[in-house]
Amino acid sequence: MKKLFIILLFIPLISFGQTWKVETRNDAFIGKSSVAYGVGSGGDYPYNSPVLCFRKSQESGKEAFIMRIGGLGCNNPTITFAFNGEYNDKLKLNLNPSDDNDYGFFDTGNYKFYRLVKKLKSSNYAEVLVESDCSNNRFTIKLDGSTKAINKVWEN
Repeated sequence: MKKLFIILLFIPLISFGQTWKVETRNDAFIGKSSVAYGVGSGGDYPYNSPVLCFRKSQESGKEAFIMRIGGLGCNNPTITFAFNGEYNDKLKLNLNPSDDNDYGFFDTGNYKFYRLVKKLKSSNYAEVLVESDCSNNRFTIKLDGSTKAINKVWEN
């Protein structure tokens, strides 16, 4: 009985420990959409909570983007991921800014992008550097729960 009590005590801690979430809703502009997302921490104010998103919608299909990072209004925006604190385990990709420069979209048809998804699913955390010709911002994103969340939205 005591063991059962201890196990039941830790179930909420385990479920709340997931840093990646999935939301599904009906949107008047893009139809039914599901998004898997993880919130980063440690960036420069006011961009201290960037969000990495994987979305599937009726209108746009599969999309991946990052938001709340700033600096996308300048030329040559890139994003570099370093996994599990390893200097030699980095992946750099170009970002395509949205019209209002609030979102940076990934080229999901690029082979590097599929390497990124694989690393996001197999790593514990990523340190992220977003750069452009006029700014840079660094933050960290935990990846626990990323595999389940991304697979649920993108079904792969």
